[in-house]
Amino acid sequence: MIATVNDRDLLIEIFVTHAIDEEKTAKIEQLGISTIEIDLSKAPRDMSMESLKEVIIDKIENKRWIYNARVKSEFKRMLNQTRHMDITSRGFASHVDYCPIKVNVWRGKPYANVIDDCIYCIHCVSYPGDVICCNGHLDPNDIYKPKLCT
Repeated sequence: MIATVNDRDLLIEIFVTHAIDEEKTAKIEQLGISTIEIDLSKAPRDMSMESLKEVIIDKIENKRWIYNARVKSEFKRMLNQTRHMDITSRGFASHVDYCPIKVNVWRGKPYANVIDDCIYCIHCVSYPGDVICCNGHLDPNDIYKPKLCT
């Protein structure tokens, strides 16, 4: 089923016997259309229309995003704002030099321990393995302002 919300298409999948599989999820992501799945697999088959309406419209615990185009675009926007901080190995520890929030300082130089400081930091947007994608250099008031839909 396709619904239009604020001039955008939203695919609505109803799961009664088969949930969306990985292959269909990949196709949905390729289309780039936000999709939600409503799980009715545990709903009684003889429920009233009023009860069915409540389960489909009002309840949230039986719904999940399969793909959310807004989340994808916001994540890309966040990544475009990040600095890619190189990871340096020092003995058994991995560090990021010149940590913008100065978690640790050694001989006047700020750094962060990748495991202890970066991974759980609110400024760590992504950790692809060889760098830390960090937005600690940005004004906190600008980071969390979502773009308004126009």
